[in-house]
Amino acid sequence: MRGQQIAQVEGSVIKGEKGTYRVHSQTRDFTYTVTPLENGWYCSCPDFIQREVLACKHIFAVQFSRKIRETVKIEREKREVIIEQFNATTCLTCGSPNLKKSGVRRNLSGAIQRFNVLLVLRPSRSISDSRR
Repeated sequence: MRGQQIAQVEGSVIKGEKGTYRVHSQTRDFTYTVTPLENGWYCSCPDFIQREVLACKHIFAVQFSRKIRETVKIEREKREVIIEQFNATTCLTCGSPNLKKSGVRRNLSGAIQRFNVLLVLRPSRSISDSRR
């Protein structure tokens, strides 16, 4: 429980080199080093050293922090936009080959590339022509 409280405070678990972490103490202005080992974790806090427990609150904080990071990474990957490949060579309306990409349209089926025509080959009907 305390490990979770530590991990939820921004900046309290800092990833270092070679897989080590620096974890800020809840009670004092002090930082403990949590190091991964082949068979678990090691923490430099007195509780871990004196009591010889398998995991202290600082180790739990690191494990919880790693789980949060992994969850965020998975969620970001889920939201990644994948645009279906579409090779537009001419405008479907006027037949012009002069197309330029113009953003992405999103709907229930996914993201679709939008195009603008740079040079219209046939003039479109004006409003006055449509009244006739």
